[in-house]
Amino acid sequence: MPSAFVLGAFTLLISLLISFFKNFNLFLKDRFNKIFLFATLLLLISSFVNQTTFNDNKNWHSGLIGKMFYHKCPDNDKYFRSIRVAHNPFTNSLQPQISNPIYGEPPEELKPISPVLLNRLMRTQMSSSFH
Repeated sequence: MPSAFVLGAFTLLISLLISFFKNFNLFLKDRFNKIFLFATLLLLISSFVNQTTFNDNKNWHSGLIGKMFYHKCPDNDKYFRSIRVAHNPFTNSLQPQISNPIYGEPPEELKPISPVLLNRLMRTQMSSSFH
């Protein structure tokens, strides 16, 4: 949801556009120009309404963006991989950033990642939303 400042700025912009076009009555007599004005206003409205911020995405994804986890390597328990969950703005999805295998025990501040979550992150990374 856009902030009150963004909505206020948007309302001011719309009122300025309408007053600008009211002064040009000749411009609005042409049907094409009326349709152009209406389409421009719709485009402005949709760009302000659909605007999301980093915090919106973080809340949407249960605060996973930026968190670090670890996963023990299945072939050798002496190794683990660190996994950082990042937001990919181009596909609007979560993306795992997985390190190379690291020898040793994982640090205490890292939590183990759920196999279901890891599977979901890997699956969404493979699927493409560029049709």
